[in-house]
Amino acid sequence: MAIAFVSRRASAGDQAAAASYTITVAAGSTGNLLLVAVVIAPPASGTNAASSVSDNGTGSAWQRDVTLTASGTGAASGCALFSTALGSSPPTSLTLTMSGTVSVVGWSVVEFSGTATASWFDVASTVAAASAATSATTNAATPAAAGELGIGAFTLASASTAFTAGAGYTSAGALPGVIQQVGVEYNLAVGSGSQTTSASWTTASNLHDFLAFYKAGVAATGDHNLTSTGVGH
Repeated sequence: MAIAFVSRRASAGDQAAAASYTITVAAGSTGNLLLVAVVIAPPASGTNAASSVSDNGTGSAWQRDVTLTASGTGAASGCALFSTALGSSPPTSLTLTMSGTVSVVGWSVVEFSGTATASWFDVASTVAAASAATSATTNAATPAAAGELGIGAFTLASASTAFTAGAGYTSAGALPGVIQQVGVEYNLAVGSGSQTTSASWTTASNLHDFLAFYKAGVAATGDHNLTSTGVGH
């Protein structure tokens, strides 16, 4: 089965500082890939990171695939990307837990079908930074194989509304139009070799961005395999 975009399940920005956040989502389908991309504003002091995601469903095992800690000392924002293959009872509520309580946070939650249901994450680029930009290109990463799902995430400090995906990628939805928001784009079947992606938006922004790859599911075996003599069975 080919990889397909199912839906953006949630999108928010400019969320007040808190130790954890509740994200309401529509229940997805068992085995589908659910991703949570997070942006973290610089805290007033110290550091803050997106520590974990959990949910009210059954059988989902969340992992953090990309992380960058926000720093008040360096006035630098942070970001994260979490993933799970949805379990036997898909959730309607996610809990995003932070390591600190002094940062504005935003997120985008997207669902895909046709990806691997075990060891689904392949590789991600290192996180790149830009200042006062209306477009950016991620650092490079190389998927293990052609045909994987490519995810580009751009964590913006500006209140842009339009978000335009780069060549070969499709936007997962418009921006909320507030500060500290995440633009997500996807490619359902990336090529082989080293890859990058880009995006653009309307208002110059400080940002971080990254590119991540997720493995395709194993194709079902056909019912009409041939024997060694070439006879179907």
